[in-house]
Amino acid sequence: MSKVSSLKRSAENFKGILRGAREDLFREKALAEDDFVRSLNNETSGCMSHIAESNAPNRAAERRSIDLGHRIQKIDAVLGRIDRGTFGKCLKQDECEGTGNIELELLLKNPMRKYCQICQEVEDENQARSKKLASCRGTLPGKH
Repeated sequence: MSKVSSLKRSAENFKGILRGAREDLFREKALAEDDFVRSLNNETSGCMSHIAESNAPNRAAERRSIDLGHRIQKIDAVLGRIDRGTFGKCLKQDECEGTGNIELELLLKNPMRKYCQICQEVEDENQARSKKLASCRGTLPGKH
């Protein structure tokens, strides 16, 4: 079987799996949003054990909802690439330092992958450099 047909078959399999995961995430997100809204409306079940709890919004539920929203967006991006026929292509396209294709083995490990191996390594180095620079900003003389 050719790599192209194998990739297309894998893309269709991923599509079904990702759609199911997306539905699950939407349900989880709705529950987290409900928890957060209830905490804002002070709709508690039972008695409150501490007065500070009466006005405290559930920030954990809010953060969870936001995180789930980001995960849904990532899945939507992959589904879009599958629909456009660009799934398995490096997003760096013309700037790609590799073959322009993401190896099937890498996609099987992580269908959310956006870059080929070489471009991913460059991206990782850039992110590490940015983090290092950000952590050094506060230690530079005269920069407070």
